[in-house]
Order: sequence, then structure tokens, then C-alpha cells
Amino acid sequence: RQRLAFVSNYGGWNESQWNTVLFSDETHVILGGNGQVWVQRPEDTAFLSQFMTQRDPFPEKISLWGCFSAQGIGASRVFDGTMDSRLLTDTFTRYMKPHALETWPAQQWYFLQDNAPYHTSNESRAWLHNNGIDCIDFPPYSPDLNPIENLWADLKRRVELRCPCDSTELKQFLTEEWTATDPEYLRCLAHSMIDRCKAVAACRGFKTKY
Repeated sequence: RQRLAFVSNYGGWNESQWNTVLFSDETHVILGGNGQVWVQRPEDTAFLSQFMTQRDPFPEKISLWGCFSAQGIGASRVFDGTMDSRLLTDTFTRYMKPHALETWPAQQWYFLQDNAPYHTSNESRAWLHNNGIDCIDFPPYSPDLNPIENLWADLKRRVELRCPCDSTELKQFLTEEWTATDPEYLRCLAHSMIDRCKAVAACRGFKTKY
């Protein structure tokens, strides 16, 4: 019902309106492979050690907060540890709001993020309210309605292709690839919200291909 309510509220928006939305989220980039590893093996050998990949249970990783809009790549912040309300509001103050005001100096704009606990905490909500940020009411369990998830997947592929050897290179490549993101790709992601809303409506609120 909440997903259908989102479509009811925003499904009629056009490209110009989605041009005024700043999409935001956090992710973790692991040193080494991030995606699936495909192997060829005989039938019924899935649990034999020679046909299994080994992963470090505690790999090195870099955490990244970032945002983007149809106007291009936005601010980003590499951070250690776990995101919480204090770090998030500090990130909003130092990175998100200055970028948004630079992008839309005299125009109304909107902020979209998911429902992670630190996004919806009292401290975070108070900061957004006190700073006059117009937030889009985002439904829970809806990664298919947040195009920054597609950006994360693309960013991780590009970083992985550069084969970083250690956390220093991982951080360097991550920062470089973030900055090098194709503006046209970001514009298409922002405008894909029109089709995403249509897909949710067609699926009667259930998950979509996105």
C-alpha cells in the first residue's frame, strides 16, 4: 500500500520535476570481488571444495555516502565504521546541503533517501526539518524505487575492474570512479523514476525488474 501511495503521489511527475530531486544513500565497497562468481562444474558437485570459491570472512572495505541528481554526480564522503545519526547529520551539514544549494541556488528541490534507521531517527528528521529540506516520502523495502542502487552497482564494477591491491588503492579508485561517473547515465537514472513508478503500478505494488 505504501508503494502504491508513492506512485499515486509521484507517478505523475515529469522529467523536469525529477530533475529537482537529490538521491542519496550509503554503501560499502569490499576489497576484492563484489559481485557473483560464476564457475563451471559437473552436476551434483556444488558442495565439493574444488568447485567452491573462498572468500575472506572479514574483508577490507571502504564505506561511502554519496548523492546524485539529473544534473550530475554529487558530493560524497568516505567514512570509517558504521553510519549513525550523528555522522549522517554532520554529512548533511558539510556535504549534502552545500551541494544542493550550489545545484539549485534559487529553485525548490527535493531529497530522497531510503528508510534506514539512522535516516528516520529523531535526530535526522529534526535536522532535515530545521534546515527546510523537502523530503520525498519514500516507501520501505523499495530499492527498486531508488536509482542510486543502480549507481552503486555500476560504481563497484568500475572499481573492481581496476583491481585495487589494498585499502589505500581502493579508496583512491573509488573516489576517482565516483567523480568520473557519466553525467548522461545519471540523467537517465533520475528520469527512470517515471518508468519505475509505472512498473510498480503495473505490479500492483509488488517488486519490479528494477
